[in-house]
Amino acid sequence: MNFDKIPEPIYKELVELMGEEKAKEFIESVGYNFRAVSSMVFYLRGKRSIKEIKRMVLGWKFLSTFLSILIVVLILIFIFYILGKNNFI
Repeated sequence: MNFDKIPEPIYKELVELMGEEKAKEFIESVGYNFRAVSSMVFYLRGKRSIKEIKRMVLGWKFLSTFLSILIVVLILIFIFYILGKNNFI
């Protein structure tokens, strides 16, 4: 690998994101173009971040739905308790 054209930290990050074989193939296919390689690193980093955000949002949606259902159930229990205590049921 020619680290004169592609800096080693960028190469290592690309390997981390793509794997060693695919990273080498990509670098050779773009002819050691630093701009193309750094753009690919930026793109893959963004793609990974979006996946992590989607995972977090999905978790929050599940949690918020669960908490909403729990609050409704607790309100219903409270209402039935009050109605039962006052002999309305």
